[in-house]
Amino acid sequence: MSDPIRMNGPGLPPEILAALTPRPRPVDPPQPSHRIRPAPDAGAQFSSTRQDVSAHADHQMLSELRMLSELHRAHQAAAKAQDKGSSNDS
Repeated sequence: MSDPIRMNGPGLPPEILAALTPRPRPVDPPQPSHRIRPAPDAGAQFSSTRQDVSAHADHQMLSELRMLSELHRAHQAAAKAQDKGSSNDS
């Protein structure tokens, strides 16, 4: 009779024996060209912080205050022009 160790290896299932079988080295991937820049790391991308958001909110508020100031000046100028016009009519 044949030796069971030589028939089926050292008693291991075929899947494990296949995993333990030496394989040729994989082919190394080609080196990237010096003209092609690698993609940036996803972790290196800018993400907004609270400070940036608050700075944007401050900029928005200042912009609105300037707009209100201009409207106020225009309203005062219109009121003065109306007052002058009504005082000239009398």
